[in-house]
Amino acid sequence: MHRMDLTTGLVTAAVGAAAFFDARDLTMFGENSVPGPGFFPKILAGLLVVLGLILAGIALREREPEPVEADGVAGEKPSRSGRIRAAAVLIAFGIFAPLVAVIGYVPAMVLMILVVLYGIERRRDFRSLVAALLIPTATYLLFAHAFSIPLPSGPLLPA
Repeated sequence: MHRMDLTTGLVTAAVGAAAFFDARDLTMFGENSVPGPGFFPKILAGLLVVLGLILAGIALREREPEPVEADGVAGEKPSRSGRIRAAAVLIAFGIFAPLVAVIGYVPAMVLMILVVLYGIERRRDFRSLVAALLIPTATYLLFAHAFSIPLPSGPLLPA
C-alpha cells in the first residue's frame, strides 16, 4: 500500500465532497438548457471525488511499494530538488492568483507560466514561450467567448 497515494486520494475526495456540498444550491442548468452557475463546480467536484476514490482504491490494492529510482522520478520518496520545485510552483501560484483580479487573467497566467517553465523547470526554448502565450489566450477566448463566462480582463483586455 502506498500511504501517500492513499492519503492524497482521500484528501482529494474530501475536498471534492466539500466543494460539491458547497455548490448544492447552485443550479446546474439555466434558461434554454444553458449551463448554469453550478454546472462546472458540480462536475469538477464530482470528478474530484471519483478520481480521489479511484486513487485511494488503487493504493489499497497494491502490495509492494515501487523501488526508488536513482533520479527520484518514480517511487515513494521524491528527491529534495523535486520537493523544492513543487513548493516553488505552489508559491508562484499563490503569488500570481491574486494578480488575476488586478492585471487580468491573460497577463497574470502568461507571467505565471513563464515563471514556472523558464524559472522553475528551466525549459528555456521556443515551445515554452509559445505555450506561455497561447494557453492563457486560448482559455480566455474559450471561457469568455465560447462559454460566456466572464474572466477578469484587466487593463490590457477591456471588457
